[in-house]
Amino acid sequence: MVVDTGLHSKRWSRQKAVDFFVTQNGSKPDEVASEVDRYCSWPGQACGYKVGHSEIVRQRGIAENALGSAYDFKAFNDAVVLGGNAPLDVMAKNVEWYIAGTRG
Repeated sequence: MVVDTGLHSKRWSRQKAVDFFVTQNGSKPDEVASEVDRYCSWPGQACGYKVGHSEIVRQRGIAENALGSAYDFKAFNDAVVLGGNAPLDVMAKNVEWYIAGTRG
């Protein structure tokens, strides 16, 4: 997220973005070059990915807490993925339905 924001909001150069990865993550420049290129050509991709990832992890915690031993990782993933390309509030509703359906 830092690199994506740095490139598009702070106007970092491509090289500065690569250097950030190398310095902060210990990555090799060749390993991160294509990732930086993706961030250059797709503004907001990394930030959007992380927001979605964080919400899926949050919803998984809700499902695990609600269902206890009845929680099923594969069934949870199906509730998330089979809902298709949906806004996060729709995905959360799909998880609610998964929880309700599992409880019976």
